[in-house]
Amino acid sequence: MTGPKRWQLFDQQSEITSQLGPRLDVHPILAQILLNREIKSLKEASAFLMPNRSVSELSFDQKDLDQVTGVLHAHVSRKTPIMVYGDYDVDGMSSTALMVTVLRQLGATVHFYIPDRFQDGYGLSQGIIPSLIEKKIGLLLTLDCGVSNRVEIAAIKDQCACDVLVLDHHQLPDILPDFDGMLNPKQLPESHSYAHLCTAGIVFECLDYYVRRYSCGLDMNAFLDLVALGTVADVARLKGANRWYVVEGLRLLSARHHLGIRCLLEEANCTQARITAREIGFVIAPRLNASGRLKNGLLGVKLLMAETEESGRHFARLLESLNQERRALDVSILKESVAFVEAEKLHEQSVIVMSSKTWHPGVIGITASKLVERYSRPVVLVCEQNEIARGSARSVGEVNVYQVLKSCQSYFQSFGGHQQAAGFSMSLNQIPGFIESLQLKGREQILPEALFPIIHVDAPLMGGQIDLALAESLQRLAPFGEGNPEPVFYFEGLTPVSPKCVGDGRHVKVMFTDPSSGVVLDGIGFNLSDKLELFHRKKVSVVGHLQVNEWQQRRSVQIQILDVK
Repeated sequence: MTGPKRWQLFDQQSEITSQLGPRLDVHPILAQILLNREIKSLKEASAFLMPNRSVSELSFDQKDLDQVTGVLHAHVSRKTPIMVYGDYDVDGMSSTALMVTVLRQLGATVHFYIPDRFQDGYGLSQGIIPSLIEKKIGLLLTLDCGVSNRVEIAAIKDQCACDVLVLDHHQLPDILPDFDGMLNPKQLPESHSYAHLCTAGIVFECLDYYVRRYSCGLDMNAFLDLVALGTVADVARLKGANRWYVVEGLRLLSARHHLGIRCLLEEANCTQARITAREIGFVIAPRLNASGRLKNGLLGVKLLMAETEESGRHFARLLESLNQERRALDVSILKESVAFVEAEKLHEQSVIVMSSKTWHPGVIGITASKLVERYSRPVVLVCEQNEIARGSARSVGEVNVYQVLKSCQSYFQSFGGHQQAAGFSMSLNQIPGFIESLQLKGREQILPEALFPIIHVDAPLMGGQIDLALAESLQRLAPFGEGNPEPVFYFEGLTPVSPKCVGDGRHVKVMFTDPSSGVVLDGIGFNLSDKLELFHRKKVSVVGHLQVNEWQQRRSVQIQILDVK
């Protein structure tokens, strides 16, 4: 079952696109999509279509770059032990692997640590202090964390007497920690090319500036596959510098340049020659994330730093096994939670909230997302463990789940997130009161119309406009992701032919004919089997992606259906 969706068409600016298209040498439809992506000048459009690294602006303030690289160079030169403290998500893993690999190539003495999700929690932990003392660490580098860890950094500097550099992309607190240098894109103007870097991008820019400043003779572009991995997996906005990272990084990934990632792709039976952002999001990242969700992100870093075929295959097998375990847990939790929702009629509430002692805290966020898709409601799942409950929330439509939860924050020990997702922890005895309060706040704050997901439609397409050339030309807009979604089109008055369920009965395969032009199109709708009856109508309207389908060396146009009415 999938919830109802609203279709929202962008304003069609035919007069502008008819002028912009020829000047950019693109189809007017592509010109319309560029306008939809808020690209409003020829210069911006050209940079988007042919991404290159900006040479006209520094990635960060000159003073900050000099300070951070100066402190780093002092420790590299003296060969004082350096500790890299990462994070257990893919951005944290890829940035840790990048930093450690490059520093070791530069001759530094480097250790690294990935916190345990269950023992250390999120962010920098004071639990690292004994290790810093034992290893006589002179410099601590915090990656993808640190900017909010004022207390922890103060304790570390007091007990370990080491320098601390923070490379982090999270929001700046009112009072910053007492670090010795920081690079954070949140300090840049919103319009800056580097304003939306994830930590992998920050690390790349830091090291690239370092090797140029100190004439190290190292080609940093050879590491862009790791930067692309972190950028896509962290759902960073694919504009500005991020777009260049991903375009170049995908070329390296397609060439199987990185040993560990190649082993992981082979273990996952991913054989296509061209790796896209989709393979990062749906093949590579879930397997790396499985280590952080179920065990420790250290396994992911070891894969990304593997130097031999044997070690690469070893860690790839371990990650594949963990991903299979993660999938099984997700299926089990989803089945149990759906049964509970239906039995208790929780889908009639403005917010679905449930708690269980048997759920795994590393998986409930994934399950919550699937329940949101099923019921078109914000979903909050709480895992009860020992004396602490950990919750994960996902939103839908225009509902700001962070703000709804914030109205209940008196129940939380820790809390953070944004409009679409949030997480928290609380004492077990607070759960009943929290659930009652959240459902009340949901009824007060969430309007019914805000619950329906919006599908933003780039342009209507008539049968006569649809051909292989147009579908192929859309790839000029790739890679797709946050800030640059894959184009969505509106197709009206199509006649469905022979619709049927495929893929264990979950998906719909159908052929369409356009009566006005005679064009025949294949269509595939993932997870739309509950709407099969609609495809038996004489005429339907659909929204979806226009794609090139390759089968047995034959290329044809296909609609990937997102919704039907």
